[in-house]
Amino acid sequence: MDNTQIDKSDHSELMRHAYSEDQISSENDKYIGEFSDGQKSGYGILLYENGNKYLGQFKNNKFCGEGIFYFANGDILQGTFINNLLSGLSRFKSKEGYEYYGYWVDGKKNGWGRMRNQTVWTYDSESYIPESYDGKWLDNVFHGEGLYINQQIKYYGNWELGTKTGYGKLQDKEHNYIYDGYFINDNYEGHGVLTFSDKSFYNGKFKNGKPNGYGFYQDINKIKHYGDWVDGHCASLLNKYLEEFIDRTCRKEFDKLIPLKSEWDVLFQQWKVHSSKLDKNTEDGIEFVKKLKTKLQELDVHLAKFDELMEEDVDHRINYADENNIRYFCCDYPILWGYVPDVFTLLEESNNFKNRNELYQYYLLISEELKDHDFSDLSGL
Repeated sequence: MDNTQIDKSDHSELMRHAYSEDQISSENDKYIGEFSDGQKSGYGILLYENGNKYLGQFKNNKFCGEGIFYFANGDILQGTFINNLLSGLSRFKSKEGYEYYGYWVDGKKNGWGRMRNQTVWTYDSESYIPESYDGKWLDNVFHGEGLYINQQIKYYGNWELGTKTGYGKLQDKEHNYIYDGYFINDNYEGHGVLTFSDKSFYNGKFKNGKPNGYGFYQDINKIKHYGDWVDGHCASLLNKYLEEFIDRTCRKEFDKLIPLKSEWDVLFQQWKVHSSKLDKNTEDGIEFVKKLKTKLQELDVHLAKFDELMEEDVDHRINYADENNIRYFCCDYPILWGYVPDVFTLLEESNNFKNRNELYQYYLLISEELKDHDFSDLSGL
């Protein structure tokens, strides 16, 4: 999704007020030029009290024909006027660096036009690319086919009332990817192809600026991964990434839980059978509680070490994952890279954590039950 801010300032409104009827009829303004029937008609110069001035043709006290309007702040408006408003091929240039050359209707940009905007500068002036647009306009906003360029993006395609809507091609120069497809309100929407700098690409459906729906991703090895995508990631790719990530980081730790879980399945079943007899303080009950308490302490230590590894070592590996790992996770899509730290959350929710979570439940259930029994003779354990 492209979040680039586009300058949509309505410079013609400034012009409209500058040469309004009230301005023209001001008693302190000075007119030098031709008259007809007591009205300004023909060529003339109008000097405004506020410092603005107009040189050009008049008809019935209004700008009508070719003329140049100089604003006191240094802006210049040149072209054809009808009833004080620009109409036809004309030019506006601001002192700060905004320039429009193209067609106007009733004082607004309409039809083909070229805009250049150098009002925004960066610290790196040598590589600075001014904002520009070449294409069609409607009432001062981009509308129809046009080419828009600024520091971050280059877009050629269809516009609708100032937003990218319809088919277009966008190149994000900062993040090195190209989107070729359909837009709605500046978002990728519908079918499109997202190609990355390493030539990997996603081809499929988009919604709300992200891959959503059926599509496929071709990785750098030209292997295609087909599936349904949700907010930029594919379930099959996600599972593949998680399994590869686990193999690299913590497969041994997960494997250690398997025999421990088998042992505790047996212990828990024994607990369920004997727990009702523990309040009798029988010799078997006491010995069983001793065994359980010892095992619970061992389990507590083991789970604590396991969780520490997950939270510190795995999190560290996630934060320093290389681009190939990120790509397997959710495609090499810069906008979605912020989603990668959630790998830990997804790891916890995966089947790989099933044994750990069940062991923790055994620990909680039995520990809580033991608190309700008085075994004063076991206080030294």
